[in-house]
Amino acid sequence: MSKPLEITLRIDNEFQTFVQEFVPFKIKRKALEIEKFIQEEKPDIEEIEKRHFNLIVEIFEKKFTLKQLENGLNAIGHNEVIYDIIGVGILGYKSREEIEKEKEDIDLGKLLEKIMEENQQSPSTKQ
Repeated sequence: MSKPLEITLRIDNEFQTFVQEFVPFKIKRKALEIEKFIQEEKPDIEEIEKRHFNLIVEIFEKKFTLKQLENGLNAIGHNEVIYDIIGVGILGYKSREEIEKEKEDIDLGKLLEKIMEENQQSPSTKQ
């Protein structure tokens, strides 16, 4: 079973965490429509956020309103929240942790390649 989706909002000066354990498949189609719209239309960021926010309200079955989402989501780190819910949770993209691990593996691989090249290029000091 997949990990439930979570979002924490500040509503009436109190932080509230909402959890969603089931999302109908039709939501995935709506998320894909947004992705297609972004790729084809190249809309401005406000239009993208509007569509993402409306979808998030729908994902959480209107346990909070669009206005509560707009006023209660911390602007610091909001892209990560949107990515985790829509990108990872709905569309199945790699998690931010997986992406970071891959970057570290690539960096380590490049470092090892560089060391091996340097060892092959340097004259042998063995007798």
